[in-house]
Amino acid sequence: MLRFTSAFWVTKRFSVSICVLVAFLCAVTGCQESSHSLSPATPVSGTENQTPRSKHDTPRLANATYVDDATCADCHADIMDTYQHVAMAKSFYDFDAKNLIESFEHNQFYHPLSDNHYEMNVVDGLFELTRFKKRADGTRIVEHRQKAQYVVGSGNHVRTYLYRNENGEMFQLPVVWYSQDKKWGMAPGYDEATHPDFSRPITRQCMACHNAYPELEPGADAFGMPHRFPEKLPQGVGCQRCHGPGSEHVRISNFADVDDTDEYEQVLNSIVNSGKLSPELQDDVCNQCHLQPMSRRTSVVRLFGKGDFEFIPGQSLNEHIAHFEPAHDKQTVDEFEINHHPYRLHQSKCFSQTPGGIRCTHCHDPHQKVQPDERPAFYREKCFACHDSQDCLDQEQGRAPDANCIACHMPERRTEDVIHVTMTDHKIVRRPSLADPKAPLAERTIPVDAPVSDFHCNGKSNGNSKTPESS
Repeated sequence: MLRFTSAFWVTKRFSVSICVLVAFLCAVTGCQESSHSLSPATPVSGTENQTPRSKHDTPRLANATYVDDATCADCHADIMDTYQHVAMAKSFYDFDAKNLIESFEHNQFYHPLSDNHYEMNVVDGLFELTRFKKRADGTRIVEHRQKAQYVVGSGNHVRTYLYRNENGEMFQLPVVWYSQDKKWGMAPGYDEATHPDFSRPITRQCMACHNAYPELEPGADAFGMPHRFPEKLPQGVGCQRCHGPGSEHVRISNFADVDDTDEYEQVLNSIVNSGKLSPELQDDVCNQCHLQPMSRRTSVVRLFGKGDFEFIPGQSLNEHIAHFEPAHDKQTVDEFEINHHPYRLHQSKCFSQTPGGIRCTHCHDPHQKVQPDERPAFYREKCFACHDSQDCLDQEQGRAPDANCIACHMPERRTEDVIHVTMTDHKIVRRPSLADPKAPLAERTIPVDAPVSDFHCNGKSNGNSKTPESS
């Protein structure tokens, strides 16, 4: 059972069918065809008749187009330099045999559920995956090889491999590298007896969050259009995904006299500064990719008439996509997935009881990475912006003004949809109830189309889906 979180709630008495959903979206949007264009322009539309919630909510980007993100370094070299170490900057890139984090010493992997053997190699400078089965005597049969040109993932948790065919369609390979465990394994969604093998398609919805917007023909990102991509693709999420298309900003900056107040104001208003947006629109900049109630069921639906690459920071996300979530009680069913950052944060009392809520940027600077040894002190300072050190009282250890707040109140936890990965749980709790939040989980063996309430990890359980944490 799902409920619609952006505009209305679907009650538990009714199930949502695709027909009803389509009819509703058509009624809301008029089923208009998208006139979106990334080449040459992506206009800001749909906000002209709204009252801005701050003077920067509707930046003057109507004539702006996307430029090479490297252009930003001409004026913002320091920020560009630190940003290269942030995971978003490394979210997508060409495979480079000179920049490997994988181990090819133990390059064979067996998946018992599908009875497939895999071998990973670097061939002609590209990643190559071989899938085969074995006879009783060890002879290889049903062998298939595929090279991959692209990598998805910064390598902090996972590296996933993609290939593109001559038609511009892209597909995912079934084996990935899990960085935390330093081992090969089945990709998320492949951890079952029947899986897509080499044919899982990469859609525009995938690329919209794992990379900067690619250059496509006008209307090519509209509903119903084939999912095809140019061979040359952006290399990671760039500046303009958070600041909007930059051509006007570059043009005005090149000729403006920054000592002139009016001209300097034009420079500022020609790009999106998310810090100047209203709280809701600030959240939307992050939520365009990081708010996903469920990965194993459809939980994000793009509205008709809106292109997959049409959203621009400063617009309301509700005008582009609708979010669905399970209708179960989150106090009794405690599910945790890899892309649950805002979704779990919104379940925290720290969020609901803080006037104005908590913004992602209260704790995260998207322009620079906090080094592991600096994180306890860095995030402790963020917590102490609202809390006092005297609030930290452990009955056994006493007060700990130098405590690692995150380790206790936002512990790292194994995700239920990507079982070989652990992530920080952004639901801030007084005391976590899971005895071992990193406990291993077994691969899924239930059907993919099982009811949402049935989704759990078969076999071992660390209590994630049944026992809520104390709040």
